Amino acid sequence: MRKPDMGKCNRICTNVSCRMKDQRITVYTGPGSSNSWVWLADFLEKYDILNVHFSPHPEDFLKSSERAIAIIPGGDTFAMAESFGAEGLRRVERLIAGGTTYIGICAGAYLPLRSSIHPLSAFNLVNLRISNISSSLPATIKEAERYSVRYGCGYVFHPVRGPVRMTGDTDVVAPLYGGPIVRRDQGTERIRLLFDQLTEESEILVGRELCERIMIGNAACVETPYEEGRLLLVSPHLEHPDYPTANKYFAALICGYSSCHAPHESECESVNDGAELRGIIADLRVAASGLEDRSWKIGIKYWESEKLLFFIESVRRRLEELRKNSIDFAPPIESLESFKAALKGLKNMENDEEGIEKVLNALSKGASSFLNAYFSFKMSFN
Repeated sequence: MRKPDMGKCNRICTNVSCRMKDQRITVYTGPGSSNSWVWLADFLEKYDILNVHFSPHPEDFLKSSERAIAIIPGGDTFAMAESFGAEGLRRVERLIAGGTTYIGICAGAYLPLRSSIHPLSAFNLVNLRISNISSSLPATIKEAERYSVRYGCGYVFHPVRGPVRMTGDTDVVAPLYGGPIVRRDQGTERIRLLFDQLTEESEILVGRELCERIMIGNAACVETPYEEGRLLLVSPHLEHPDYPTANKYFAALICGYSSCHAPHESECESVNDGAELRGIIADLRVAASGLEDRSWKIGIKYWESEKLLFFIESVRRRLEELRKNSIDFAPPIESLESFKAALKGLKNMENDEEGIEKVLNALSKGASSFLNAYFSFKMSFN
């Protein structure tokens, strides 16, 4: 596989801001998405990619994604498919056919794969096979309930967690947290990255020999055309903040899809200042920290209490930076109300999945609303 001139790639990344200013990006943050979309927000801001809309509702995501770059992040593939529904998934297909670029990360990369299982069967865009699927679970698998999911008459399972080494367009290390291992012996797709090696930090979940047989030489990042649009399926988290080389490569990929569309304007009613929101965020931080080491299984995904802090910190850090620099910024009322609902839910919540799911949805909605206003605010100065 030919490797590009990385000097050129670095120059592309340096100029991502000017190339991407007029390219709209929509990120799904609604039911089924995980806390990993917060990494995307940090990644996009790092590269000054600000024409971004974070969509906590499928309908909002669909309306915002026409001829845009539409990103479905990690999370629970089944829950996201249920949230969109069969008609919503067909609308996503029509958007891609009409020129939208679909980027699926981890769970979002599973979503368009061909499937006969409800509700995934409503999408069925890409005829790719995966190697991390079996009629029975490996005898050596660790914590099968956490790292595998029933799929029809078989199982999809995670062979490894943590950083893995990849090669292809470039040599890069990034963490894998359950994304698909795509077999490379098929189709007309363009393989951007192949799994190359495990690392010392890789947490092997099925035994080393089996893990390497499943992974090494198979695809980690695949691009495939679909009528006027395309899909980029990314198994690892190239957006993870601890992997700057992977970030730079991912930014170059996204930059390459830029086709310049009108900026997405943030439409929201604002509060007078950020003082009340800072207070709510401080209370949320204390309440979430007090949950200690609890975890809940929602759908097929486990949520540890520390993941609640991702949403809270995504707002707290930015509010603090604005305050330190004496910048006037009026947070949206929707964000304030969502965080109030999350705080009330945490205070009244019993240790049950239904209660924590409502809290997580409120946190994600609040963070999405805040970041929409914040990104729009920053873009107005560019």
